Amino acid sequence: MRRVLLAGFASFGLLTAAQAEDAPRVQPVQVDASRPDWENPAVFARGKLAASATHFAFESREAALAGDMTKSARYQSLDGLWSFSFSPSSDAVPTGFEQPGYDVSAWKTIKVPAMWQTEGYDQPRYNNITYPFPANRPLIPHATNPVGSYRRSFEIPANWSGQAVVLHIGAAGSAYQVWVNGVEAGYSEDSKLPSEFDVTRLLKAGQANIVAIQIHRWSDGSYLEDQDFWRVSGIERSVYLKAVPKASASDLFVHAGLDKAYRDGVLSTDVALAARDKPVTVRMTLLDGDKTVLTKEAKVAAGAARTQTLAASVPGVRQWTAETPNLYTLLVEVL
Repeated sequence: MRRVLLAGFASFGLLTAAQAEDAPRVQPVQVDASRPDWENPAVFARGKLAASATHFAFESREAALAGDMTKSARYQSLDGLWSFSFSPSSDAVPTGFEQPGYDVSAWKTIKVPAMWQTEGYDQPRYNNITYPFPANRPLIPHATNPVGSYRRSFEIPANWSGQAVVLHIGAAGSAYQVWVNGVEAGYSEDSKLPSEFDVTRLLKAGQANIVAIQIHRWSDGSYLEDQDFWRVSGIERSVYLKAVPKASASDLFVHAGLDKAYRDGVLSTDVALAARDKPVTVRMTLLDGDKTVLTKEAKVAAGAARTQTLAASVPGVRQWTAETPNLYTLLVEVL
């Protein structure tokens, strides 16, 4: 028995040594401003609006209750065919392509949204506990870090004048830089989350505008994604523009619970307001189907950005359970 145990121990020791040779390495200097953004852990976002709950500023109560933002006059889709250039190496990418005068007529086109691996470029990778590249945190091998460069044009509707224009990128990654008319709008590494950029100042009214996006397949953020899933890249969710009026909510936080007797509902909504040059009314309306259950509102003076909380009780609330999944509709208005 002792000889068997010793043999097993010796074999384990050899396996551990082999694993040690392939173990991920870590650079002694992590933050270095001379590196590209996608190799600098100090930079994971630039120019992005703060993350927020999913919401859309509809132009009317009826449109909000219908809930289809694609039919709103404040929505413009940028999905479809984009000009596209694929670079197998991050050191051999088109430079200056974000400038309006750059000629992309010889480029191919690619669908947005789509993973470029499904459109004939690169290949998907499936990894479980190992990284899909030689690990040397936070560095990425440049020669095997593919890059996709995207471009398309668009025009802004005339009736968007006086409103902020926000560019919404549903998901892309792992790291990407965004330009509008040759000027940087921002940078993001949230590959599975939406990013939004206020591009109002970069737009030209009444003429074609150019949006350009350059995506690196791997980045220092990829070191946080060491799990078993398919590694693909590109613009994987919809891209669109939205017009945002000056009087609007920039974020919402809805708190819904029960009182101590587990009978009545307790509802409160934190409404984050942008800076306002005139007073507004903030209102929340709870509906059960077409029936109005309650309405609560507050007047807010002009001033800097702030949060207004509206709170109310919901007597005899229809509780949600797995067996009785009752749902209400909450409408929030800034008037």
